[in-house]
Amino acid sequence: MLLELYNMLSNQGESMDWNPHAYMGYVDTFQPNKYHTSQIQGPTGKFETSPEGLGASARVGPGGLFSLGAQYGYKIPETPITITPSAGMAYVDQPMRELPLKTPFALGLQAGIDIPKTKAKLIAEYLHLSNAGLKQPNIGMDMGSIMLGYPLEWGQ
Repeated sequence: MLLELYNMLSNQGESMDWNPHAYMGYVDTFQPNKYHTSQIQGPTGKFETSPEGLGASARVGPGGLFSLGAQYGYKIPETPITITPSAGMAYVDQPMRELPLKTPFALGLQAGIDIPKTKAKLIAEYLHLSNAGLKQPNIGMDMGSIMLGYPLEWGQ
């Protein structure tokens, strides 16, 4: 059903590549100036429907950080590298001065590399959370994460 919906909305007419991956790693907050004082730091997990092409991703992290969004993975030809921009919504369970709304917008960019002779993928990701000016202050938060992931091969 989801593939049919995707095909209806897609100009390509191809089915979406279902190649789910699960990642585990560590996330930490960048604090570029005196206005960024809150910290999100610790283990994080991520699920994505496919590391290449159009897909969806979900994340869970420390401090009640959750996010859900769309992404598009671009595999650089003849290399093991994938570049993936993403956008979506997040939920932060703890009050923070930088995020006056508990449901900020999430923008991200990840770079991934396939590990030779394995099915594993190593990714580095930048994630920006902001309320897009809907409520002041609109300081936002910037985070970086390193994760290791594997394909989920259900029924294979």
